[in-house]
Amino acid sequence: MSGSWWQALLWGYALSLVGGGVAVPLFHEWNRCRIDGGRTVDCFGECLKFWQQSGPKTRARVSPHLTGFIERLIFTSLMIAQPNAAAVAMGGWLALKMAASWNKDVPLEYPDDPARTLADKHLWNSHAFLGLLSGLASMAMAGAGGMLTRYLAGFDVINID
Repeated sequence: MSGSWWQALLWGYALSLVGGGVAVPLFHEWNRCRIDGGRTVDCFGECLKFWQQSGPKTRARVSPHLTGFIERLIFTSLMIAQPNAAAVAMGGWLALKMAASWNKDVPLEYPDDPARTLADKHLWNSHAFLGLLSGLASMAMAGAGGMLTRYLAGFDVINID
């Protein structure tokens, strides 16, 4: 399939940035609801509510949507230019993100209720793992966008040297 470079870039970045911007938050919200004990039908409703949210957020942190957008922008570009190096960089970035949030917001200890302490730790660990899976889904969208761009531009998609 031949086309111009700009068309290849347009389709690749559309898959990565737009597709990833929709799919990754839905993936994250669906699984967060399931981890918190929601039924499948309830989680579908939670995902719909997530997209209808408006107004200022109460948290004072960088938006995960902005972070994901910038990650996918950078790693899609890297995947287009150097696919072999991009895969290693993606893994390193996910490891760095996990290390930066390691033991952050660990649940409180409840000396008189060890069962509650254990349940809170399991829930926290499940949410930390969900963060890793969501990051992996975001990197997968960046990789898919980069590979689509390479394919449409006529470059090797997989090159084993």
